[in-house]
Amino acid sequence: CNELHQDFGVSKVIMHEKFSHSNRNKQNDIAILKLDGQAPTTRSIAPICVPTQEMVDGLDIERTRFDVAGWGLTEERVKSKRKLKVDLPGQGISSCMKAFRVDSSFFTDSQLCVGGEKGKDSCRGDSGGPL
Repeated sequence: CNELHQDFGVSKVIMHEKFSHSNRNKQNDIAILKLDGQAPTTRSIAPICVPTQEMVDGLDIERTRFDVAGWGLTEERVKSKRKLKVDLPGQGISSCMKAFRVDSSFFTDSQLCVGGEKGKDSCRGDSGGPL
């Protein structure tokens, strides 16, 4: 979906202090990567703003659409050779509990649920990609 990729070295990986591989719902599965050099700003590479708590608190998830991007499996069940993007609606936690057939202890207040449109989804290999 963009021009040719660029490779950058990573000098430091900063994992969320409360992340645990054994946590079944992958809460706090996020990290910051520090590059070993400056990434040039281009049409497809630019800094992002991290939302503040006030922005998140005021967000109506069920009235918001989210872009999900990644290099995961396609409908042909093969890894994509280019980054793909899909626009998906936010969902209430109760919708996710029903879709995944889990109880409320699986989800926490710090998580959100996105998806639910027929024929549009992220897939295996997209985990950890941008939302």
